[in-house]
Amino acid sequence: MYTLIVFQEIPEHTNFYLVPNSVLTEEHVRLLEDANNVIVNCDDSNDGTEFLSMALLPKNLEGDAEDSSPFYADRCLFADYRLGDDELPNTDFSEKPITRVISTGWMM
Repeated sequence: MYTLIVFQEIPEHTNFYLVPNSVLTEEHVRLLEDANNVIVNCDDSNDGTEFLSMALLPKNLEGDAEDSSPFYADRCLFADYRLGDDELPNTDFSEKPITRVISTGWMM
């Protein structure tokens, strides 16, 4: 079972992360639900959006993370689960059932 995170960089790009539910703690799920349907620089940011800003950070930018963030330990947590642009249309979701979809992002 998987959680699909749809992170939009409006209007330019959308990134998709297919995260196994087995790696999510109850706290992660709560934070993801807090971030769902929130556009960071248009709506009020919250703990969920701050968590995702760390968890979705690409590994090559790990050193740029704000160490004052309460979610610093979660930096790059979901980086390995990002689907490449060519992977999404070719993913067999019958073998990777999605149980939760989180949609968030920011306006460019």
